[in-house]
Amino acid sequence: MSKYLSYILLFGLLTNSSLFAQRALTLQQCFDEVTANYPLIKQKGLTESARDFNVSNAVRGYLPQVNFTAQGTYQSDVTELPIKISGMKVDPITKDQYKAVLDITQVIRDGGTISAQVDMHSASSIVELQKTEADLRKVKEQAQQLFFSLLLLDAQIEQAKLLQKDINTGLNKLQSASANGVASANDVYVMKAEYLKSVQRETDLQMNRSACNDMLCLLLGAGKVNMAPALPEPLLAENTPEIKRPELQMFTMQHQLIEAQRELTLSKVMPKISLFAQGGYGKPGLNMLKNEFSLYYVAGARLSWQLSGFYTNSNEREVLKISDESVKIQQEVFIINTKMQMQQQYRDAEKMQALLKSDDEILELRAKIKSTALAQLENGVITSNDYIREINQEDSARLNKALHEVQLRMAQYAIKLTSGN
Repeated sequence: MSKYLSYILLFGLLTNSSLFAQRALTLQQCFDEVTANYPLIKQKGLTESARDFNVSNAVRGYLPQVNFTAQGTYQSDVTELPIKISGMKVDPITKDQYKAVLDITQVIRDGGTISAQVDMHSASSIVELQKTEADLRKVKEQAQQLFFSLLLLDAQIEQAKLLQKDINTGLNKLQSASANGVASANDVYVMKAEYLKSVQRETDLQMNRSACNDMLCLLLGAGKVNMAPALPEPLLAENTPEIKRPELQMFTMQHQLIEAQRELTLSKVMPKISLFAQGGYGKPGLNMLKNEFSLYYVAGARLSWQLSGFYTNSNEREVLKISDESVKIQQEVFIINTKMQMQQQYRDAEKMQALLKSDDEILELRAKIKSTALAQLENGVITSNDYIREINQEDSARLNKALHEVQLRMAQYAIKLTSGN
């Protein structure tokens, strides 16, 4: 057996060399690190910055609007007095004319345009933020699946090692029996082959675990570390927990965004009042008969009403009504699909709980059968194949219990994540 023990020792060193860099990890730590390190989190900051700039630009519509124009023209004809007055000569205006005008307008009433724009930018940014949160939840779901996959693989690796231990115990007994002429050499060969088969199984599991571990490290931004996930505490699986997903907030803000668009559409057909002042310098000034450069100003109030907006206003409002109904339908579909997914997860949790109730009893019986088989093997009553069959049965029972425990936690925490709690 020295050859096989050397092989196993080498295998253990290769597969467990990363344990020196092993790091304990809880599910909550997994979520926290995904939230902190996944690149998508940067999108939230960009969305918030864009919202602040857009809102700031919209609010500046309340500030005085300043416009400066300057022009020089040459025209083919000018205004002249159609009559001649004795003793009076009025020089005609020159055909080249110039003016520079500074125009200042202050909004008094804009029909709700600016406030609607502010509401639109705010609601739109929250919709984008909730979309980002929904995408982050998907990443968390992926991280959770990898976390529990590691737990499942760890359970299978542990059972593979226990199986090797049982086979090794039987092999030692069988070699003693073979030396005393009670067992045949062929039984020893069968047992050794089964032992190597179990080693191959562990190798396969270790490789799968390594791949799963590397993917989780990428999600967490943790570098090359061997994660040691801790089995979470059991939860009470509620049949109908309240849904608190970011998508619901997104749907709510989409309704508010449509309402803001409706207000903006209405503002297009509302009258607008503003004050204005113009200061200018040109030739001629306000006095058209004075053919020289002069300063001038004009101040007053202005009422504007774009009546042509009524042509399309009703159609625009109907389009927004359709959009609002579409969002309601999407929300209803989302809630139904989420509840269906939660119901399936709840049934999975119930099933695992029912299976776990009988796992201990099955395992206890299989352990007794294996002990009896080991004694029979040592006395030559049964063959190595018979013993292998019994330890495989116990290994299966032991593995089932370990997997059911992890799968129960998987279902319980899946409900928690799916509901957004």
